[in-house]
Amino acid sequence: CLPDGDSRPVIDHFRAATRRRPVVVCSGYLDAGGVLAGVEQREVSFLQKPFALNDLLAEVTRLTRAGQ
Repeated sequence: CLPDGDSRPVIDHFRAATRRRPVVVCSGYLDAGGVLAGVEQREVSFLQKPFALNDLLAEVTRLTRAGQ
């Protein structure tokens, strides 16, 4: 949880610093901190908490393969 609830600047900074690598956001709230807009625009992937470790592994695998 971010103190101000706005994850968008963190996501943007990370993507700029890592040459726009994929981002997976894990949260209990889809609309938290502007994440919904990023999901709708396919800028970020989203895993709703709680999630199984296999779900995270599957998403990371999917993103890795998509980037090849």
